[in-house]
Amino acid sequence: MDEHYLQHAVNDYKTCTQLKLQNQQIEQVHAQLGKVCKQVHRIEFAHNSIQDVTFLDSFSNQLTNINLSNNRIGNISSLSKCTSLVVCNLGHNPITSFPFSLPTLKALILNDANLDSFPTAALPNLETLNLRTNRITAIPKDVHTKFPKLSILNLSNNSISDVPTSLTLLPELKTLSLHGNKISQLPMEMKQCQSLQQLDLKKNAIKDWEVVQICGTIPKLWKILLFGNPIQVNNPAEFYTAKVIQLCPKLKNLDDKPIHNPNLKRRTEEEKKNFEESKRVNKKQRKEEEEEFPDDLFVEKNTKLKVDDKTEAVITSLPASNSTVQQKQPKRFNLDDLDTNKEDSVEKEEQEDDNDDETDEKQDVYVNVKKENELKKKLDGYAESSSKFSGVKKVKRIAPMKQSKKLKIGAEALESLLAHHTEEDQIGSG
Repeated sequence: MDEHYLQHAVNDYKTCTQLKLQNQQIEQVHAQLGKVCKQVHRIEFAHNSIQDVTFLDSFSNQLTNINLSNNRIGNISSLSKCTSLVVCNLGHNPITSFPFSLPTLKALILNDANLDSFPTAALPNLETLNLRTNRITAIPKDVHTKFPKLSILNLSNNSISDVPTSLTLLPELKTLSLHGNKISQLPMEMKQCQSLQQLDLKKNAIKDWEVVQICGTIPKLWKILLFGNPIQVNNPAEFYTAKVIQLCPKLKNLDDKPIHNPNLKRRTEEEKKNFEESKRVNKKQRKEEEEEFPDDLFVEKNTKLKVDDKTEAVITSLPASNSTVQQKQPKRFNLDDLDTNKEDSVEKEEQEDDNDDETDEKQDVYVNVKKENELKKKLDGYAESSSKFSGVKKVKRIAPMKQSKKLKIGAEALESLLAHHTEEDQIGSG
């Protein structure tokens, strides 16, 4: 491929910022590609047959994201010049080491390679490190100084048998995957992992419950995977689950299955029981208050009798409760209504008298309907007799009102009205 052909081939890529050529069976990339694509900061050449990465030298410091996974790359020396690199994916390549210090690198993926050790150079800003399925046998004792910001570490499917104390000194470590190794013990210092939330220990050699107890001391751990260990294989499922929950009371997920913590269930049941008890007590208190202060019990405040063009009897009452004072609306009625509602009122009064005799004795303000009817008849008789004499004004009928459950008009009011008309009759006859 000559320079003229390259210029023609990438003419449309001069202003592009990304190059994505995946699954294109590419075996070689031109060494001057970076000089033509000066704006590119991200390349994705995954799933090809690339062996030589010297083309990276032409990109100088402009690359921030590289994906060269699933190729045939063995030598990555040219990567040392990519000093602005943030994400680097070199998984599924026959790479044996990673000796470069890249200060801006935050994510390094080297899974399914031929590594037999950790990256030897310091990566001060590295947050994600994936070294799954390699030949690593040990975790370096200075891991906390070389990778101080490490948050996600995947060391699954290696040959690690010991977890050093230095791993517990990573202050920001949140996810640790160690499944498929030869681990049988954990250091007591695991409780120092203040940020660790997820721990994968599947398919190891853990047979001592003390390891699970150590996991229970990790403050923020909510998910753990122990499937495939002797403590899981050699015990009944129910016992295994109950034992792990007992030793790790803060767990929310075991072996990728959500669990319901019995302690949390117990607290929920206690809260529900307390709520029901409080509800029952409140209901009992309300019932006692209703019995002590019935809604239909009123005490007389004042009684007013007004005789005008319309003769009215007004009773104003207050609630018997000593709580909020709320005045009842005045009750008005027409004596004519007593004729039309006589039978209904009598039946209601008799039924209420049978059910609540003691209450009726205390309520002097309520008048027996029969007595009111008798007084009304006498009042009508006096009104008719007084109309025979000239110069005597007929008594006006009381204005209509709505029929109430109990007629709340005092007997004294009717008797006073009756006495008033009796005096008029005597004057007329004289």
